[in-house]
Amino acid sequence: RFIKKCPPSAGKKKIIVPNNVYVAAWNAFLFDKNYQLIPVDANLETWNVDLSKLEEAIVQYPDADVLIVHNIGNVINVPRLQSKFPNTHFVEDNCEGFLGGYGGLVTGQASFAASISFFGNKNITSGEGGAFVTNFEDTYEYVKCIQGQGQSSTRFVHKELGYNYRMTNVQAAILYGQLECLQDILGLKKQIFDTYRLAFQDRDDVRIQINEENTANSNWMFGVRIPGQSSYENAEAYFNARSIEIRPMFYSIFSHDHLRDNVDVLPTDCMVADLLNQECFILPSYPELTSEEQQYIINTVNEYVREL
Repeated sequence: RFIKKCPPSAGKKKIIVPNNVYVAAWNAFLFDKNYQLIPVDANLETWNVDLSKLEEAIVQYPDADVLIVHNIGNVINVPRLQSKFPNTHFVEDNCEGFLGGYGGLVTGQASFAASISFFGNKNITSGEGGAFVTNFEDTYEYVKCIQGQGQSSTRFVHKELGYNYRMTNVQAAILYGQLECLQDILGLKKQIFDTYRLAFQDRDDVRIQINEENTANSNWMFGVRIPGQSSYENAEAYFNARSIEIRPMFYSIFSHDHLRDNVDVLPTDCMVADLLNQECFILPSYPELTSEEQQYIINTVNEYVREL
């Protein structure tokens, strides 16, 4: 249900962004040559953008929009930010936070617009593809137009430079099947995450993400931070030798060559993001993971920490 019209100031040229997310979140704005990214460093406890620094940036750049990303499923309380900065437009990369919650809402509902991914590694998948969510009617109509080659209401008459972003029938059928067993998938994911949290909570040698108040994690992927770990590559070699596939935490924005000319940032502005990339890794957490396999992973983490 559309609740209001798109505000006339929606096309800002500066956007405040987190500095340690998947590259697609930044690239989406670089396709429009008019945007400049203003990165904000991460928080060591949540692995999301540092909210105190984010609020400072909003005050410093009052005309800028803000990109919110829920890193590996740890949800940021967008309604709290929206209430504190009612004149700021928040756009939400909800690809990793999808099916999480904030302020009594499902993620993606409190921002100007949100994206959802149905890529193969997400909680529900169609193999590829995704969805766009907005409460603004004219924004919806524009996106609906450009996702289908920019066609007007008259067939084969086009009014915009568009794309071919329509989901295929096969993808839609796969996604429909996923939705039919959604509660089973979420239940299995919750069980896996609860087991990991119980194993690693309240420890100094293994740290896990801290959830922001009044939010619900989407339980997408589970990561651990090992304080003092010298590099991710050492951890990867250790776990690969024991037949466990892990993946790194995202690299900082300054690590990507094509982004360096499009951001207002120095290497020293990414100190926390770089530390998280050095000390964190992501563990297997797919729904079909058995309790025996998960216990083996937990035991291997404990052995790895003891041997550091």
